[in-house]
Order: sequence, then structure tokens, then C-alpha cells
Amino acid sequence: MALVLLLDIAIFRTKLYPSYIEPISAAGWFEITFRREQQSPRGGNLILTVGNSRFAYYPEVANQIAPAYGYIFRNGSVAGSDPRVWYYLLRDLDPQADRYRAVVFGVDDYDDYGYDFADALQDMHQVISRLRWSDAADFPWTYHEPENRIAAFRGTILKGVVYQADVLALLDDPRGRIKNVRESRLWRQSHPYDYTNWDKSVVGLEIDWTTRKAIFPATMTPQERQIATNYIQYRGVAVPELAEYKRLWFGRILDHYKNSRTKIVFVRLPRGPIAPPPLPVHPRAALRELASRPNVFLSEEHEFEYLEHPELFRDYIHLNHAGAMQFTPRLVEVVIKIVGRPD
Repeated sequence: MALVLLLDIAIFRTKLYPSYIEPISAAGWFEITFRREQQSPRGGNLILTVGNSRFAYYPEVANQIAPAYGYIFRNGSVAGSDPRVWYYLLRDLDPQADRYRAVVFGVDDYDDYGYDFADALQDMHQVISRLRWSDAADFPWTYHEPENRIAAFRGTILKGVVYQADVLALLDDPRGRIKNVRESRLWRQSHPYDYTNWDKSVVGLEIDWTTRKAIFPATMTPQERQIATNYIQYRGVAVPELAEYKRLWFGRILDHYKNSRTKIVFVRLPRGPIAPPPLPVHPRAALRELASRPNVFLSEEHEFEYLEHPELFRDYIHLNHAGAMQFTPRLVEVVIKIVGRPD
């Protein structure tokens, strides 16, 4: 047991192995994003955006506008991530809470509609390289299901358990892995934000919100149709567990920045190509309550509804290229209006 622990420390708790994780994986995508932003220029004029693949905008376009106001936009979004992942990203990316003038989160809504993410084990795979020994007393217990707590505890202590599949793939083709990592690094340097460049649209999509039935265009794949069907059939109900989850993880992020001049801004992302009927507003929803803290702001929640058209989406939840191009300049205006000009 001591030998296994020592090997795990020597291999997986150094900077070497995380730098050679398979790029197209949960952990690999997280590490690429983290390392790119860690190497970004420091200064009081940086605005970091954080979210998942739904936060689809072009920082390079934003940075043709923002310098006129004295700012630079940086992108810390990770596909498939959620607030628990964002906390560990920011904890290590900005340990002194002084790197950014503002951190902007893209969220689905300001209420507590949706699903509870507390038992998403993918989170552990995304943040595995960031977990410390001390996290063993906390991270596993943020899961609800006992088997997930056990898996998270085991993975926090012995990271090799989480990296197992990645290690086997590396041993199967080490040259191929090294090539993939190098090519990925070069691509991310030359195309650091190019993940929304889609010309596809869902023009032809029709939804009857009374019956919650849809007619899908031929351009949508079976998987995209299933995802859209799940969203369309979901009947909005406030989920108390989701509210608890948001209070926990966004609360930790806000606590991290509570003595900082960094402003925390939330923007509600466009909901989809055909907007569903409006849902009731919950004044005591998690984000609405957290917005009462100093330096925490909710942008106007209907700000981006003008984008909710089929020609601006590539599937039911992601903006396409045209949508991202329209979203970007408005996002810059909204954020800078809240943040204000640099001192």
C-alpha cells in the first residue's frame, strides 16, 4: 500500500503527467484551458468568462472592442462543466483573487429550474489534477450518493484510479499521445477560442409548446433531436437540490473573492432557438439571493432573448457562428456597463 501511494504521488501529483493527458477528454480539456489561462498576461484589466459550451462567444472579436474601454477578455469556459468545476478552476487559476477585474459566468437562468448536478462524477475527472490532499476531507462529501462519495474519496487519495483509462491509452500508443498533445497545444495557441465556429442552423424547427411536440429539420442528427426532445418535454419545476448546489459552489466562489475588487457578473444565456413559455420568477432563488452580496451583479435577464431564433443556433442549446457573432458585441457592452471603466 505504501508503494502504491508513493508511485501515485511520484507520477500523478507532479506537473508532468497532467501535461500529457489525452487532450480530447474531460481532464484534458480542463487542463488545456487552465494552462492557457495560467500563462495569460497578468494585470488589472482582464475580464474572465467562465461557463460551458453554451457560453458561445468569440473573445478575439470581443477584444477588437474591449480595448477601447481598457479591458481584455479571456475565456475560461470548459465544455461540459458546472459550478463545482468552476470553483476549482478559479481557486488554482487565481489563488490571490487579484488576477481579474471581473469574472463573468454564463448561466441558463437566474432561478432554480433544471437538474441537480451534485452527483456528476464527470466533475472529478475534470478537476482531478487540481485536487489536493486536503480536499479529501471536503470534495467527496459534496456528492450525495454513497457510491459517488466513495469513488470521489478514492480518486482524491489515489489519482491513478481516475487516470486509469488514460494511462492504459497512453501505454497503448505513447507516440500517438505525445503527437496529439503537441498538435493540440499548437492548435490552441493559434485558435485559442475557436469552438463555436459552426455555420449549421436549425432553420425549419417547429415546436408546439401546448403538446410539447416538435418537427425537426433534416440537419439535426438523432442525438441532437433527442437532446432537444428532452429540453422540450421538460416542464419547469424549481428544484430545491439545485438551489442548494448553487448556493454551495457559487457561494464558495463569492467567498474566494469577497475581499477582492473583482466583480462577479452573471449573464443569462439565450435559452434556445424557439423560446419556451416564460416560467415564474422565484425571488428567493439561489442566484437572486447571492446577488445581494457586494460586487455581485445579475445582468438584465431578458438581455439576450433577441438571439432566440433558429437561424442563430446550430442545435437546440448552442449558438452557431452567426449567433456567436451577434452575441459577442452585446456581451461586451453589457459586461463593461456593469464593471465600469478601469480606475
